[in-house]
Formats: sequence, structure tokens, C-alpha cells
Amino acid sequence: MKGQPETIRLIGAGLNGPLLAIFLARRGFRVEIYERRPDMRRVRLSAGRSINLALSTRGIHGLTKAGLWSAMQNIIIPMKGRMIHSVSGELSFQPYGKDATEVIYSISRAELNMALISAAEAEGVQFHFERRQRHAYRKDHHAHHHPDQEVAEAYQRSEPPGMRFVCHGGSPAAAPQHGRQRGQHHRCHHRDPHPEE
Repeated sequence: MKGQPETIRLIGAGLNGPLLAIFLARRGFRVEIYERRPDMRRVRLSAGRSINLALSTRGIHGLTKAGLWSAMQNIIIPMKGRMIHSVSGELSFQPYGKDATEVIYSISRAELNMALISAAEAEGVQFHFERRQRHAYRKDHHAHHHPDQEVAEAYQRSEPPGMRFVCHGGSPAAAPQHGRQRGQHHRCHHRDPHPEE
């Protein structure tokens, strides 16, 4: 990329955000990630939705491309299948694959997440923890995002060029547009997956 690298800001430092950031950084983009929670490498956090994940072909492929799969070997546990308990009390084994070579792997969600964050940082990705996405504006095909009121107020004073906004939650998606006039400000509401109590 020639000149000043374009900035892409991602919302969420879960499993998808840092992995996507790694590949974007390798393509020459300047990447920043905003995360509502504290840095989980320094603060003990709840396990959340699950303690362990089951990795299969797609997850392994992504980690391999990112250069992390070999480093995960000491924390994964192969799972060959499941044990079926019948009503009569009999047990039967149901393999996950066609043969013994096809298995899925159990891995700690937290350990994987921390490894992805560290790997993204090593690629030059900048993390902003304890910052929540409130809303975003689009102007002249550039997206400007505001993690909190302080940044929202700063936006009124300056309009940083060359910036992209990416909402993601499961898979990346472009910020939705509202209105059709060129140069009009568009507001994007980002659904908070962890609403306040």
C-alpha cells in the first residue's frame, strides 16, 4: 500500500476480532480493536458462554493460516466421538469422523482468545480495552466510529480520513447505511451483546 496506510477499526476482541485483525495487518492496514471488557490477559474474567470450544477443520485452518495452530498443541485435547446413553442404560460410542484419524479438538476459549490477542499485537494491532461502541457516522463513504462520548465529541472537531468501521459478531459485516444523499451523515447502531444490568 502506498502512502499512509488505511485504518480499519474493529469492534470486539473476542475470537473473531483478533484473528481478522492479524490478516488485515499483514495486508498493510493499520488496525485498531475496541473491546468493552478489560484485557483478559491481565484481569481474571468470567468464562462467559462456554469454558471450552470444539475446534474442527475451519477453526484449525484459520489458526494455521495465522501461524498459531502449532502453538496450540500443548493445550488441545482430541475428541474422537461421543458416548450415547440409552434409556435402558446401554452405552454406545458414536465417532465424530469416518475413522480414527478424524477428530475434533477441545480447547480453552480463554487460552485461545488470549493467544489471538497477543498474536494480533505482535502484528502491530492496537487494542483499546474498556471502551464501548456507542454509534457510528458515515460521511462521503468514510465511516467514523465513536466508542464513547469523549470520542463522539472529538469527532465534531476533526474528521480523520482513510478510516473504515467494521461491526462484527460471528462474521464481519459492513456498517449499514441509512439515507441516500451523497455526503449525508449515516448513523449506525451497534447492538450491545452484553447489555447493562
